[in-house]
Amino acid sequence: MRFITQETGRKPEVLVPRPELWDGVVPVALRGRAAEVIQRLREHSGHEVRYGPDRAYPIPERRDVNSTEATRDSCPVCDTDVVAPRRPNDLRPGMTYLDMEAADQAIRARVADGRFEVIRAAYAIDDIVAAVIERGVYSSVAFLHCSASDETIFWGLSSYGDPIYDHKPSGAPFTWPWDPGEPRIDNAPWGP
Repeated sequence: MRFITQETGRKPEVLVPRPELWDGVVPVALRGRAAEVIQRLREHSGHEVRYGPDRAYPIPERRDVNSTEATRDSCPVCDTDVVAPRRPNDLRPGMTYLDMEAADQAIRARVADGRFEVIRAAYAIDDIVAAVIERGVYSSVAFLHCSASDETIFWGLSSYGDPIYDHKPSGAPFTWPWDPGEPRIDNAPWGP
């Protein structure tokens, strides 16, 4: 989705993928929810919602180009199925969701015992879930380093979608579009 603001006095526009492209180009948390998201944008955003040109969206095969999940070696400390287990979704049969509480506890434990180190984060690891759930922060992310595999891990929470736990390239914390005043936790201020 792209937001376009214009100085024409008209409502700002948001361009969204056509429904037939939607699931192939949006984050996992938004898949299967095109009608719901588009309706909410129309009702609550104050933007005019239009379908963007197909060429504006990446081809599905290249969508997760920044993830290293598929090409990495197994690690008993940071593997996704160990740290961030998926659970059946009772509201959507056949779908699963990342168990945020289990992942949060596993990540906190690994940071506490030194298996994970915080590289950069919007909030302290002990506060990342509370920031989104209790204080209504729109999103919060952390980049972690696994001492066992020497890999970079992305831990992201959002008030609008599923949590994300994913392995990323080592430079990801330094190219992330941090909000002003972030990262609040920066253990690598000069880069990789």
